[in-house]
Amino acid sequence: MAGSLYELYFAILTLHMGKRASLAIALVMLLAGFAGTIAFPAAHTLTEKIGWRGVVLVFAFWAFRSHL
Repeated sequence: MAGSLYELYFAILTLHMGKRASLAIALVMLLAGFAGTIAFPAAHTLTEKIGWRGVVLVFAFWAFRSHL
């Protein structure tokens, strides 16, 4: 967690949601846990299919689209 922004997310959730923040924080933690479980095997499979440069492009495109 040291290299992430969890503390910031938790502070924002607590500020905006008050007493309901515990459920939101639990959901953030759950989704973050599944992210690694899904991303590493996906990256491995994609690397075998399209090479590491293609995987970097796919993940960069995915990150760009998720922030629009």
